[in-house]
Order: sequence, then C-alpha cells, then structure tokens
Amino acid sequence: MRQLDHIAFKQQRAQQIYREQLNKKKTVQKEKRDVIVFVIFIGLGSAALALYEVFFH
Repeated sequence: MRQLDHIAFKQQRAQQIYREQLNKKKTVQKEKRDVIVFVIFIGLGSAALALYEVFFH
C-alpha cells in the first residue's frame, strides 16, 4: 500500500511539473508576441511620422 501511495505521489508531482512547464511556455510565447506587436507599432509610428515630415513640411 505504501508503495502505491509513493507511486501516486510521484505521478502527481510529475503532472504538476508538466503543468508548470506548460504555463511557463505559454507566458513566454505571450511575452514574445507582445514584444513583436510593440515593435510593429513603433515601426508604423515612425513610418507615419516620416511620411508626414516629407509631405507636410
């Protein structure tokens, strides 16, 4: 019985570690996406500013 409890505990721990790794992976992907979106917005802003400078000054 004790051995079964030990195996069950190990399995739970393994599932917990797996879930933590999965969550970590998701947040990293989310952060990467946020950075990419931010960079694109900065790029578009710069382009708009450059066009404005060229055509209206």
